[in-house]
Amino acid sequence: MDISAALAADLAVLTQALDHPGIDLETGLRAFAGNVKRAVASYMGLRMTIVLHSHDVSFSVHDDASIPSATSLRIPLAAVTPTHAASTLLLYAAAPGAFVDLAADLSFALGIDLSRLVLDGDLAPVPDSTGLTGHFAINKAIGVLIGRGYTPGSARDELHRLAALNHGNLRAVAEALTRDVGREPTDTT
Repeated sequence: MDISAALAADLAVLTQALDHPGIDLETGLRAFAGNVKRAVASYMGLRMTIVLHSHDVSFSVHDDASIPSATSLRIPLAAVTPTHAASTLLLYAAAPGAFVDLAADLSFALGIDLSRLVLDGDLAPVPDSTGLTGHFAINKAIGVLIGRGYTPGSARDELHRLAALNHGNLRAVAEALTRDVGREPTDTT
């Protein structure tokens, strides 16, 4: 499974930020993908979305995202860690029904109700990824709004309101907002 250079760079930044010897997120991701491939021969890729402070950081890794998947399995990360209630791991495979046994095994192993694992609810891989770059842009835009007098919560709400006006594209609005900062007239009084 190929990991893009951008994702590898983001994983390296996250690994460094964790500051725990022995943790290498890129190696862990490759090992995880290899293990899923051994369990499900037609495995094609994954998408992980981690929701932090009301915005999500997502990344996708696919063998070939242009090939439609025949099955998917959405795993709520709250099943593994309650601190990420809205976060998910989404797996894709080419063979219909490929995740049925894996879902049953995960249900048993994690002690969660099988209905919390969603089979075939997300068949089309989502190529767009917020990633760390998007997360940084969003945080920077929130900072700009705080500089304009918003509280952190109201700045986040305003950014989401502006994104809703722009077809829900939070990252594009954040980048435009930070780009426009340098063009604003300064008060010289």
